[in-house]
Amino acid sequence: MIKKPIVICVIATFFLVITLFSLKALPQVDLICGNGMLELGEECDDGNLLDGDGCSTQCKISLSKKVYIVSYLGDIDGDVSSSWYFIYDKLVNFYEYNEVPADFSFFPGTISKESGFIEPFLKMYFSNFIELEQKGYKGDNLERMMDNLTFEEQKSIVKQGQDYFAKLMAEVTGNNTVELPIIYNQMEGRFTNVTLQATEQLGFKMYLDMFLEDDLEPVSSTDSFDVIQYGVSFTTDGSAGSQTFFNATPEIINQVNEFNQTNLDELYIGDIPVIPIWVHQQDFESKIMPNKLDEEKWKIYTDIVLRLKNDSLATFVTGSEIYALRHNVSVESLKHYVTINISNENEQNQTQDEPEVEINEKKKKNSHHRST
Repeated sequence: MIKKPIVICVIATFFLVITLFSLKALPQVDLICGNGMLELGEECDDGNLLDGDGCSTQCKISLSKKVYIVSYLGDIDGDVSSSWYFIYDKLVNFYEYNEVPADFSFFPGTISKESGFIEPFLKMYFSNFIELEQKGYKGDNLERMMDNLTFEEQKSIVKQGQDYFAKLMAEVTGNNTVELPIIYNQMEGRFTNVTLQATEQLGFKMYLDMFLEDDLEPVSSTDSFDVIQYGVSFTTDGSAGSQTFFNATPEIINQVNEFNQTNLDELYIGDIPVIPIWVHQQDFESKIMPNKLDEEKWKIYTDIVLRLKNDSLATFVTGSEIYALRHNVSVESLKHYVTINISNENEQNQTQDEPEVEINEKKKKNSHHRST
């Protein structure tokens, strides 16, 4: 007598063989980009094989208009955990290797002389592709209420940041001629017309930030000072920190294509819009492992930047390049240099000339989740 399990096994094998032969006999369907049908592996299919219409010849979402892209990276901060400093080197190396222009904002008063920080920071300073933007001074609670301060108080905070940066860079580079940033960025977007006047008096040419707080009025560009208060965020809700999620590549590019600000003045170079895409260093941290890289976010980020770089309709620019193109001047002519006395005596007495506004608020160490 044949045992039941054996019979079941034989029957199952028979049906499997029949199924495989049936599948083999079916006609093979090739996935064709440009046939107007969205198929596996395609992000789009508009029924043609033309570039420049929002769907590339490889059926990937692409730009549909010419655009100047500012790749903004926020919050270079020496007060974070030294275990997180590696992210700065990783970011610099990515932009340098791929030759993509970018703007990095930093808090001058937090610059650390530790090698893990100062080495990548010096790479940023000397880079041909990265432009440094000054972000206030220390990034403390006083700067969170910048818009409530007087003109002189705001100016003195920004000046402290300039002076601290200049003295420290002269010391670590051994060169008493220091190039100061000419692009300004304000913590939490607390930027007003008063801040514009204060920063312009100190030699800044542009305010470049990606958002405007709901309780503040937008600030318009002037004949001599450019203002950007908008952009496309990599994070889904526009916030910063390890707990954020990134938009997918097609979503980011679609946002650039559809970008339209009704309540703010968009900046143009000729008839081509300037659109920043923005992220912060703290966004790359793992949600579950402090001071570890979120590899998925990093892949999304680098894929988007490189796809846009390779799109013929995109031109990456820095803040200085935007200003130069808009005002028909050279980037070199915009550079702001100061000469610093780096003698020991000056270094010991560097606090004697501190402005009257005191900044006593001390930030938490080993944290890189500051608000932006």
